[in-house]
Amino acid sequence: MTTYHRTTASRDRDARARGLGETGMDSYRLPLGTGGDAGTARLFARRCLEGWGIADDGPFGQDVVLVVSELVTNALRHAGRAVEMRLSWDGPLLVVEVDDSGEGLPVRGDGDVRVPGGHGLVMVDRITRSWSVRRAPHGGKTVRAELVHP
Repeated sequence: MTTYHRTTASRDRDARARGLGETGMDSYRLPLGTGGDAGTARLFARRCLEGWGIADDGPFGQDVVLVVSELVTNALRHAGRAVEMRLSWDGPLLVVEVDDSGEGLPVRGDGDVRVPGGHGLVMVDRITRSWSVRRAPHGGKTVRAELVHP
């Protein structure tokens, strides 16, 4: 059974330290280190969106679910496992963060459709306001993507 954790950044010093946003940002975290996969992460994202009153089948909701799927899949494929995913909302900003245990940094492909693979971060780059990678102090990294609700 998957356990979801809800925090409010105003009461969560760790969330503020990670740069999740200003006071009042509503955050959920999903531990993935115990066999979580991209399907679990997508379901988690849909439930968070529903809780925030955002349609998961609308254009913005679909973009969020796609970004979640890509970031978690990349962590599983390239790092071996995703450790945790966080979704944070402070309308109109939604932040997706995925922690993994891998040392390698993600590389955005050139988008050449004739070359297989390497298209996930191209999509993430096109539909997010920004995305970034931060190395964790004790190994691994966090990939962060920001989306702005229209």
